[in-house]
Formats: sequence, C-alpha cells, structure tokens
Amino acid sequence: MLRAFIFDKDATLYNAKQMEIVWFNVMKRIFPNINHSYKKRVKWENWHVLDKSIAQDMAVSSELIRKQREHIWKIQTPFPGVKNFLDDWPYANFVCTADDRLATVQQFERDNLSFKGICCGDDENIKNKPDPTGIIQMLDEFNIRPNEACIVGDSECDMQLKTSGKLQMAIFVDVEGNRPIPKEADLVVRCVTDIPSLFKKRFI
Repeated sequence: MLRAFIFDKDATLYNAKQMEIVWFNVMKRIFPNINHSYKKRVKWENWHVLDKSIAQDMAVSSELIRKQREHIWKIQTPFPGVKNFLDDWPYANFVCTADDRLATVQQFERDNLSFKGICCGDDENIKNKPDPTGIIQMLDEFNIRPNEACIVGDSECDMQLKTSGKLQMAIFVDVEGNRPIPKEADLVVRCVTDIPSLFKKRFI
C-alpha cells in the first residue's frame, strides 16, 4: 500500500528553467571562458558537485560559487496548480532535493507549501542522489517503510532511488515532453498535477 510520495524540487515542483538561465549568465559574466557544458550540467547535477567542479576548473573557492547563486532561488516559482495539488493529495508528502536547506525552506515558506519532511543536499551525512540514506531516514521518522513510498522527479538519479531505496514506485516528470524515459519509471507525466488522473486510471 502506498502511504507517501517523495518529490524532487527543481523541474518537478518548481519551474527551474529561468533559474538555470540566470545562473549560467552569472557564471558567464564572472568567467567569460566558462565551458558551455555547464549549461547542460546544471539541469541534472547536484549543486554541490557542480560548484566544486566549476571552482576547480576556474581555480577559485567553491564557496565563492555558492555565494553567487545564494539568492537565485527567489526567481523560482512553483508550477501552476502545485499548491492545490499538494493540499488535496491524500498522502504524506516529502521532498528530496540537492538544493541547500536554507534556500529550500525559504522557498516553501514564501509559497506556503508544507511537507512532512525535507531532505537537502547540504544536510549532514547525506550523500548525493541516488544514495537513499536521506529518504530512508526521513520516512523512518514517520514509521513509513520504503516499499510504501513513491519517488517523483525529473532526472534519472531520481528514478534510480526506486531501486537504491527499494521504493514501490517511480513517477518521471517530463515537462518538455521529449526526454528519454528512465527504465525505472512506472509512470510519466508532464507535471505533478497530472498525477491524480493517471494514478486513478492505473490503480483504481
């Protein structure tokens, strides 16, 4: 029986496209010779991994890179209908994101989104996705077994949490509708607000 849904944040609950563009433009302004591969990598990689990679390539402190994106979260907004979906969805809702906890909490407070638990990329002793340590700890606090949970996300590493964390289900969010579908995905939606209709068709 499903009891919980674990959502990725960027490009799943929140529109990340504008933030990605702004972030790369900031980096381009500071580092005119920055490799354009970073523009693609920002979509899929953990912020902390990317920060370290850019810092190493540009011979600067990774803390300097982090500071440059410290306030970029403010330009992000949830996809239309996300708040109503979360308010009405009759399951325990959690978030697992690679973003910093402070910015994540500030976003959720500003947008009046509430979750039973949040796992962030800078949490102590938490490794990058698809390591399941964070979500397992989070679920355990509420006596929810991994096989009672579903992961919802837009990346392959999100989907891989189904296997690494021994979750019951994985739902892939493909906003643009042209992404390769990871093999772990059980359902594919364009937005999380589409989940109730597909979920009903399959399981009710």
